[in-house]
Amino acid sequence: MRGVGLRVAFGYHDPDLDTAQDHRSRLALTLEVFPLPFLRLSATYVLREDIPQRVEDRRDAFIFQLHGFL
Repeated sequence: MRGVGLRVAFGYHDPDLDTAQDHRSRLALTLEVFPLPFLRLSATYVLREDIPQRVEDRRDAFIFQLHGFL
């Protein structure tokens, strides 16, 4: 194995500071593996928090990716 990477990202957005419960946040944890030159495998877990009325945007997600570079 040529390399392993760990990435953490956090985002926060509050469009109106005077309104309660209208903020959105996202935390993403990514593990990247580089098994061969020009090949990357990654697995990401995204933890989302959104306004209560937007149930579809509050779902957590797993994302698996395979990237090949030329």
